[in-house]
Amino acid sequence: MGAIEYFRYLKFGLSIVLVFIGAKMLTERWIEIPTPVSLAIVAGIILISIAASMILARWRPPLDPPST
Repeated sequence: MGAIEYFRYLKFGLSIVLVFIGAKMLTERWIEIPTPVSLAIVAGIILISIAASMILARWRPPLDPPST
């Protein structure tokens, strides 16, 4: 079982990270975000998605594994 299955909201968090990075690349001519701030935002998004997965796993049943 990989990290994506264990951390239910990690896929959502990674998609937000990709949107942030894409927006940062598109607006770099007009808005300058320092590298440490950008890394802190990315780490924060990932940590929040992992924490949400761990906290909400106590109240919600696990997802059913895909049937093959």
